[in-house]
Parts: sequence; structure tokens; C-alpha cells
Amino acid sequence: MPPRAAAKVRAGGAVFSSQELLRLFEEQIMPSQLQASSRSNYWASWKQVLTFGLAHGELDKLLPMSMATLKSLTAEFLMVGVAANSVKNIWSAIEHWHRKAGVPSPLAQRMSFKRTFKAVCAVRGAPSRLLFPIGPHHLKMMLELVDLTPAQEHSVMITVTGTASGSRVAEVANFQLCDMLWDHDAPYHDELKGGLAIRVWKRKQDTGRFGLYPRLPPGRLVFRLRKYIAKLDLRVSPLCTKKLNPGARCPYCDPLFPHAMVSASSSVGGKLGGGQVGRAPLAPASRQQVSEAVSKALGCLGVDAKNFSGISMRRGGITAAVQARVSEPILFLQSGHGTAKAGRRYVDPVDPRVLYETGRAILAEVS
Repeated sequence: MPPRAAAKVRAGGAVFSSQELLRLFEEQIMPSQLQASSRSNYWASWKQVLTFGLAHGELDKLLPMSMATLKSLTAEFLMVGVAANSVKNIWSAIEHWHRKAGVPSPLAQRMSFKRTFKAVCAVRGAPSRLLFPIGPHHLKMMLELVDLTPAQEHSVMITVTGTASGSRVAEVANFQLCDMLWDHDAPYHDELKGGLAIRVWKRKQDTGRFGLYPRLPPGRLVFRLRKYIAKLDLRVSPLCTKKLNPGARCPYCDPLFPHAMVSASSSVGGKLGGGQVGRAPLAPASRQQVSEAVSKALGCLGVDAKNFSGISMRRGGITAAVQARVSEPILFLQSGHGTAKAGRRYVDPVDPRVLYETGRAILAEVS
């Protein structure tokens, strides 16, 4: 906001002081260096540290914290059964709050974090849950399913779209109709007609919100997705704000995957159609519902889904691309990995057809 405009915001036209502006930046802008989920997780872990300090009467020793206090705290957490990776999260939270307070962390010494955590893992162990990726054969079978219930079709579309785009669970939940850029690259070449670019307005590795556009190649998935949207009567609102503010969620357009499996025309005010003026947009699916959709879609195939979860979509897309030997820069433009590396800022393929290589890799068996 320009200085003059900011000054008018205050009652009576008073100008913000430099100290007030500094406090505003520190409280409202600086925290955005971390994702909201990371800040929430850090706070949850820090509350456990506070509980330890309160129980032992040592609140005054938590900030700044000595290495002795950190070891005592860790020993107690391990004794009550806290997993090694949970201990690691607690240590990360301790480092975070020390940075905020401007005091040295007990793990600030070089290699201190890694070496101490190695000792914890040696005692506790740090096994990881076995999770399988969604494979191209799964997608092929899903897109061959017929006579599905609306709920089953919803789950299949979530799983196939999320896998082909290499997206995270939260990203799939955030997809809106105005994020679906049909025939986005068709002006370059006729063979890209029927393709789809999905605008991901917020991604973990894209904190600058430069914008990432994973592509889905022309074919059965895009055709099926169009039918799914038409059946639910989901639409883009004439009040859509994406052109003015592409780095934010539109408050007017319908989500691609609604929370409730009802068509827009059957909702309150539905006579105006989905996304029309006079009808509130449908609520998006939650992250939990997206994860559950993966299990339900696999259930339609008769597959035991105990070793699958929402992350299986992203793993599946990336795994298939690696196995198909898609070049790293092209794969990372689909998945959003490594955008902070300077060299990848300059990856802007002259021929957009190569951007569909990742999608074609995971959909290789789907013709």
C-alpha cells in the first residue's frame, strides 16, 4: 500500500509512525516467511516444551535454552514414548522460537542438530510408514470404471487429477474452476488442443507466488474431467477475481472438488447456476476428504488401500516421470520442486509441448 494511502486508513488522517510500521511488518508480514501449516506445527510443538517447563518449574530456562535443558527435555519425551521424528519437530520448534526471540539456539553449533538426532534415532529408531505411489496402471483402471455413483466419480477424479498433476493434498483441495485453463497452450500448436493447464496459486516451494502451471495432456482424463464439471454444474463466476489477483483464492468461483457431492443447480439459489451472481460458491473439499478420496478410488478397484494415502498422488506422478526419464527441469515445473534454485528461474521452454511430458508419463497407459 502506498504511504499516502496507508495514512488515510487511520481515523482522523493521522500518519503511522516508523515504530508502528515496524511493528506492523514484524507482526503481520514477517511471519509469512513460513507456511501457515509450519507455524501451526511449531506452536503445537512449542506448547509441549512449555508443558515440560511448567511441570519442572523451569519456565525461565526455556528461552534461551541451554543444551543441558534440551537433553533433559528430550530424555523425558523419549521415556514417555515420543517418536524420534516428533522429537525432531520439537527441536525445530525450539530453534524457531529462539530465532524469533533473537537468542542463540542450543543446537546452533555446526552439526549439533544432526549428531544429537543421530543418537536419538539409534536409541528410539525412526521407522517410516510404507506408502505406495499411485501407479499408471491404477489410473488406467480408474478411468475405465463405468456406472460410478457421484461420490465414487468424485473420488476417482480427485485421485487421477492429483496424481497426473503431481500435486499435494492441499493443492488439490484448493483447485477452483477459474484455475482450469482449458486449451492453454493450443495457440502454440494444434496438437495441444484439448490440453489443460492448472493454475496452482499457492505452493510450498513457491512462496513468492510466481505461479506454477502443471499440465494435463489431451486425452481421456481431460475429457472425463469436463464431463464431471458439467454434471455438477460447476462454473466460473462473472465476478471472478483471478485476473486482478491471480495469487489468491477467488471468493466467487466454485471449487473443482466440492465438499458436498451435490450439483450447483440443486443448491440454495441454484436456479442462477453455479458461480452466478446471487449464489454463494460451494465449499471446497477438505484436506482430509481429499486423502480419503484416494482410499475410496482404490477401493473401487478392489485394491487394499492401507499403504496408500493422499501423498500417494504426488509420489505417483513424480515416480512415473522419473521412470520415464523426464528431464529434471520439466519435472520440477510440474511438481513445483526446487523453484528456489536460481538456475530454474530461467527454465522457460520455448516449445510448451515439453511441459506435457510429465503428465504423459503418468498417463502413459491411458489412451
